[in-house]
Amino acid sequence: MKVFRLTKTRSCTVAVLFAAILIYSGGELWQTLTWPPFFSFDETLEVDYVYQLTQGHLPTFFGGAQFNPLKLAYPYNVQWRYQHPPLFYLLETPFFKLGDTLNHPIRGIWLMRAFVYLLGITLILVSFWVARWAFGRSSKATYIVPLLVASNRCLPSVVFNYTLATLWVALLFGCTCKIIRTFPRKLSSSTRFFWVAVVALAPLTRLSTIPIMMLCCGAVAILMIIRHSQATLRDWLHLVILPVVIAVLSSSWFYIRLHRMSGNFTGSQPAWSASHLGRTTDISLLKAIHHGLVL
Repeated sequence: MKVFRLTKTRSCTVAVLFAAILIYSGGELWQTLTWPPFFSFDETLEVDYVYQLTQGHLPTFFGGAQFNPLKLAYPYNVQWRYQHPPLFYLLETPFFKLGDTLNHPIRGIWLMRAFVYLLGITLILVSFWVARWAFGRSSKATYIVPLLVASNRCLPSVVFNYTLATLWVALLFGCTCKIIRTFPRKLSSSTRFFWVAVVALAPLTRLSTIPIMMLCCGAVAILMIIRHSQATLRDWLHLVILPVVIAVLSSSWFYIRLHRMSGNFTGSQPAWSASHLGRTTDISLLKAIHHGLVL
């Protein structure tokens, strides 16, 4: 009877994940087929970021796009993707080179898109793992999560860094839930090491990942305080102190660079945005809310 129950559970898991991957694949195939290579200025800048890494340097805002193989006319000669951390683009670099994108840009960009698609598949699988630790193995909600993730239309399979950032957020939440459920007796050394790695690289995925990283680290710290009688100095070192310190050391150079180039740690260019895009950043919160209601 127990074997039958396990077999049934595994069959349900496989069926749900297969359905989620089909949903994701259908939507992403439609999008990539209807989104011509280099048609989007944003995607061109993403590919350009990878190109500039292959040339041994990071892009700069006013340096513009250095890789525009189809010689398409874009509205602005700036590189506004320069403010994003480099992890995604470093991961795309082997595919840029493998596709010989300099000589075959269309083949190269499709290969880079394929990598983003694989990141999306990985995200679906990871989301199921996260749901099991968040809701419990026996919860039916676990089987809904990958279907919801697969249906998310904000995860394009074109060359954008959103999918990797979302995957990293899922890993942060999953690790946090696993630590909470297994601390301290069943918390393995491999989980501790993986947690350190995920936290350490979070600031290098996307700026928006940092507050989520701190939220997860804060949750682990609260857990340690609540279970202070079980938490050792080694636990504090491995689960709170070491991950945060490594995260700061691994990414501070990039955000300091942004501050030097733009005057703020986000790398935004408010003066340029105001003059070219009509974006105003020096208004109060109440005025911003009123402006949004009027629109």
